[in-house]
Amino acid sequence: MQWILLTVHIPLVISFILIVAGGIDPDSRDGPTFAATESTKAGVALYLACFLVLVWATTVISARLYLADSDEVKILTTVVLSLPWFVVDVVYMMCFAFEKWTGCDEPEPYCESWLHMKFNVISGWPSIQLCMQVIPEYIIVILYLGLGLELPTKASRLRAQVEDRIDQARALDVEHLQETVLWKLHDAVSRIVAAMIMPALQFAHWMLGKILRSGS
Repeated sequence: MQWILLTVHIPLVISFILIVAGGIDPDSRDGPTFAATESTKAGVALYLACFLVLVWATTVISARLYLADSDEVKILTTVVLSLPWFVVDVVYMMCFAFEKWTGCDEPEPYCESWLHMKFNVISGWPSIQLCMQVIPEYIIVILYLGLGLELPTKASRLRAQVEDRIDQARALDVEHLQETVLWKLHDAVSRIVAAMIMPALQFAHWMLGKILRSGS
């Protein structure tokens, strides 16, 4: 589960790159508002997929709650309490990305169909943005800040546990450790993650460079 959650960071970074690329696309700023481009839609859809993985991982971890201590239960409780507010925020992002422009019988620039878009981040309804984006994000931040107030004590205990495990690991035979299945699995997954990160960064650098060149 730890490796799954770490691997999710890769599509999240790609999602962020696509959303930024769509935001700086000149086609998205032709009118008096912001239109979601194909890059923005792809980034939001990828973000939704990562959120579904997070929900699945939280469900699996909740089923093993009997193995957790009191501090780990607090962490999991905070994550579970934040998920409904994440759902509201993700729904708002999906509505914004895939909201269609209404029809207009008047020629440009007299067409003001953008005034009827409810979920647009610029010309949408402020009350919807307040209730579906601003307030949920504030609640999520407050939940995690409240949890973070207890992290120093938790961190000191974890540091002591890690040091004990390091001392135990040093007592093992290194050659014997490298022959174990877990070590080989760890090495294989590390290589896969490294192989996935570099192409993603190269693709992001190429995409941003192409967008900047086309804009100039």
